[in-house]
Amino acid sequence: MNSRKLTFLPRIIGTVFVAIFCLSSCEKAASPVSKLTRTNFDQIHEKMSKEEVKAILGSPSSSSTEDKLIYKRTTWRYVEGDKYINITFKNDELDSKDTNLGTG
Repeated sequence: MNSRKLTFLPRIIGTVFVAIFCLSSCEKAASPVSKLTRTNFDQIHEKMSKEEVKAILGSPSSSSTEDKLIYKRTTWRYVEGDKYINITFKNDELDSKDTNLGTG
């Protein structure tokens, strides 16, 4: 009887490890795809609206707005780990963009 229990123990342990592996793999597969890519950055061009940029990159990680005397400047910053994209709007139209994604 003891030898029978000992043969089932490795099977049970193996089954538990397989279940944990499968569950962790499913979780990784469900993680969202990054929108911080050079391809998306290259699609963004001057005079785009905030809505057009948001359709490509999604909502920014952070945002700040400065009201100048003759215009309003809004900066959106997208950050994922060490990757970033900075988007600057002047009166709600894209004025400039910057990234550290390199050239594609």
